Amino acid sequence: MAHALGRKPHDALRVGQIAKHRMGAGGPLPPAISRSNSAWTPTLAQNDVLPTCTVAGLANSFRAWCLTRHVPFDPTVEDGALFDLYAAVAGCAPTPAAIGATDGLVMLDLLDHVRLHGFRFRADQPPAEMDFAAIDPTDLRAVRDSILVHGSAYGGFSLYASDVAEPTRWDGQPAPPSVGGHCAVPWGYSESGFEDLTWGQIVTDDLAWWSTRAEECYSIAWLFSVAE
Repeated sequence: MAHALGRKPHDALRVGQIAKHRMGAGGPLPPAISRSNSAWTPTLAQNDVLPTCTVAGLANSFRAWCLTRHVPFDPTVEDGALFDLYAAVAGCAPTPAAIGATDGLVMLDLLDHVRLHGFRFRADQPPAEMDFAAIDPTDLRAVRDSILVHGSAYGGFSLYASDVAEPTRWDGQPAPPSVGGHCAVPWGYSESGFEDLTWGQIVTDDLAWWSTRAEECYSIAWLFSVAE
């Protein structure tokens, strides 16, 4: 399978101006949560060929929230709704051809749009509301706490050629060249790393990989009520 990217670089100053998600100082380390053997398939949204990782990641954050924390079902997310969302932020037509001609989205632009307008995940449901906070990617306790409390974190990474060659496990130091930015969703963790939803699968990373690729991260709190 091909592996497209689609995360534009972030503005660290802009990210630094929004509210932060932190664990209490001195609090206990959250217990390990392993979901690598989960039977469900993460949303892809044609991110094998389109630069849709940001909207696919948002859908996976939403589904992880439903599955792990709050409601007893896995909501069906329609690709068409994700294309509409991408187009609204990118300023293009909501078609694969138009989206494929763009180079991705800034994650914070997408989050700001959804906080203002909601997340319409399919045509017959009202938009899901949400709020979010920034996480310092070096604050591993806060990333784990977001997974524990909200079901996932929403991460932005800079990837290298080795990361897309055989992306079943991400580990070790970068192997140039850099290939661009990507969005993935950590939803499980251990002392050695994270389990990430990306490209329609679950990929395990280690902390050496995380420390050299993670550039931005957010905690999303979904606020909605629907009937499936």
